[in-house]
Amino acid sequence: MGSFKFTYILILFFTLCYCEWKFDIKDYINLKLSKHFVISTNIAIQNYSQMLTDQLKHGLHFHIHLNTEEDLQIYIKTKPERLSKKTKFIIIENDENTTTLTHPNKLVEGFITKEKYGSYVIGYLEDFYFYGKIVMTDKVFYIENLKKYIDIFPEYFNTSYNAIAFERDFLSSESKNKFKETYYLKPQDVDHSYRTISKRMAVRGKLCSLLVLIDYSFLSIVHHFNTDSAVNQVLMAVEEANSLFRSTDFDENGYPDNIGFYVKYCIVEKTRRSNLLPPYSGTPMEGRNILQFIFNLSLCHELGHSFGADHDSTKKCEGYLMSPQTPPDQDRKHFIFSPCSKRDMLITMRHKGQCFEDDHDAFCGNKIKEETEECDCGPVRDCWEFDKCCIPHGRRNACKINRDYGYKCHPSQGLCCTSQCQYANLESYGLECKNFQKACPCKSNEKNCTCGVNGYCLGNQCHSEECTRVGLEECSCPKGLNVTNCRTCCFSKTNSTLTCSLSNEITRYAVKLDRGILQHLKKQPHKNKLQNVKYGFYETYCDGSECIQLYFRSVQFGEFCTSFGKLGNCSVNNVCEIQEKLFVYTGIFDKRLLRSGGILKINHGFNALFVLYLAKYIVLNL
Repeated sequence: MGSFKFTYILILFFTLCYCEWKFDIKDYINLKLSKHFVISTNIAIQNYSQMLTDQLKHGLHFHIHLNTEEDLQIYIKTKPERLSKKTKFIIIENDENTTTLTHPNKLVEGFITKEKYGSYVIGYLEDFYFYGKIVMTDKVFYIENLKKYIDIFPEYFNTSYNAIAFERDFLSSESKNKFKETYYLKPQDVDHSYRTISKRMAVRGKLCSLLVLIDYSFLSIVHHFNTDSAVNQVLMAVEEANSLFRSTDFDENGYPDNIGFYVKYCIVEKTRRSNLLPPYSGTPMEGRNILQFIFNLSLCHELGHSFGADHDSTKKCEGYLMSPQTPPDQDRKHFIFSPCSKRDMLITMRHKGQCFEDDHDAFCGNKIKEETEECDCGPVRDCWEFDKCCIPHGRRNACKINRDYGYKCHPSQGLCCTSQCQYANLESYGLECKNFQKACPCKSNEKNCTCGVNGYCLGNQCHSEECTRVGLEECSCPKGLNVTNCRTCCFSKTNSTLTCSLSNEITRYAVKLDRGILQHLKKQPHKNKLQNVKYGFYETYCDGSECIQLYFRSVQFGEFCTSFGKLGNCSVNNVCEIQEKLFVYTGIFDKRLLRSGGILKINHGFNALFVLYLAKYIVLNL
């Protein structure tokens, strides 16, 4: 364990211990009064190990009977390994025997086949059975192992049922006015009410490494010494927390901050002997079970403390995730951090930003459009409530445009897409948006190699038509040009010198050198259609008795402009600004501790931020 040295790791201690977050006792003592029913979740697989490597890789179906009119057919596949792909699992048998191994990923995700868009399934497989969460448009089912509740439901002992399903109503929402216009748009007839979230916004995410410690009491009493079961339940809870943190806008600048977790080490104690923590004290919930729903929520709550959040005590912030008590009803805000919490957590993140690790992979589900993604609507619940244009994570073609429902694009792709996920009609501005998603190079057999907005491909890059029609490449207009509007500039080569000049000036010079250019342009009428002189001007070029008019864009501040095939707005400095935002992390090093935590010194030589976390029960008399 010397490899831990000089590493900052957030420790999650899963045990039967005291948790300071107060629960409504009625919800958990009277489980028999809750909406529940027993079921069988056998997926009828003969060779479990082969199924994991083969069938789950491509997906499989199984049926389950919930409290619905008919059986549900569920599609699941192996969830991509992000949380635990680098995890070292350490099994402590006793003081002398310790085993280090890898743990095969058994988390699965999917959907109900008849509700491909409005459903989500996540869980794990244990001994041919499925356990986890099934989310529908109007309700949520938590599927848990019946063995954990057999003392409460003894009538189901020695039956064919393996699971108990707890049903909860769908969360209500405060408001659906989630997406508001971010950027100033002068044209009033363009509907663009979404925030523009660029794929460049988050150059990379940041990860907080976790050390998960599963102690003897949690393993033996909650999971009956089934190591896989204990690990899978913990990973599923961390996955929920990861999704929440990834999609949270801590600095409230309108963009998620893409801060997540991964499990770096997982220690499973199979011995009673442990000296890591002091003895625990009792609570009113001593000896009681809590549901998977609270299991997940508790982890998010305690991680909030570890990142510096206090309890929400002011009226402005009451009722959110960091409330000192669980709320009597369910609302969306109960599952998100309040402005007060985010403000506190941001301070910690800035001070401890150096401890985070870079994440170079795209993460579907964080509300940030990254490379390989066409869109990202965030958590599944947000997707179907606010943004049906994008396919949620866990589906086929996740984070792609939902074209099966008639959507063409996504507002996060830029100004060419409306809030109804259709191409913006900008014909009156002389702009065509239908090709804005098309990139270079074109197919070899394509005659008119169009790309982006009013662009044409030259090699692997999209350039303005004003340049490509005379065989030149576009360039960014240099400072110092005597112009009052946003214009297009092209490269020209004169006496071995490469010059970037206004497109009309370059064209005038090119035609003077080569009259064949005019003959070439005359044969391409599609490039010479009349444009609105309000957003540009015409210049006439003649060859003997025959002349041709060419259009050049020239737009004022706030109007639409193009740059390398991308649509933007003309800035006050006469620069065509494409709405992109870089995500910047602070590198400030500060040795101050988190307000809610301390430094845990372990004999093996590393410091770690520590959080005491309630796992499944609250204080049992062991």
